[in-house]
Amino acid sequence: MHDILEIRPTPDRGTAAFVTRTVPVGELLGTLTGPQMPARGRYTIERDGNHYEPGVPVRYVNHSCEPNARWEGHELRVLRPLEAGDEVTFDYTETESDFAAPFLCQCGGENCRKVIGNHLA
Repeated sequence: MHDILEIRPTPDRGTAAFVTRTVPVGELLGTLTGPQMPARGRYTIERDGNHYEPGVPVRYVNHSCEPNARWEGHELRVLRPLEAGDEVTFDYTETESDFAAPFLCQCGGENCRKVIGNHLA
């Protein structure tokens, strides 16, 4: 399954996950199989009140206010068709009840919320 995602740097948002081929709506991109952590952290994903450290390549799926993937339980699935080379994103606010490290969004989407998580200090 991991051959569908390729990890590479972006010019302005660090490292990201990109699809290697055309991917239809609903296809499984990855699963949350990392260890359960005792508390939320900068990179954990919250599911069912638990915090998981995502493994590679899922670890590199960045946030977008207009995502093209969504977590359904412990599975990351495609929301709209993707073409080879598209970056995979999900909306971090859909998985987190609170944030260990709020951040300024860089998604550039028309409906970007600018700050993700609690207010920045």
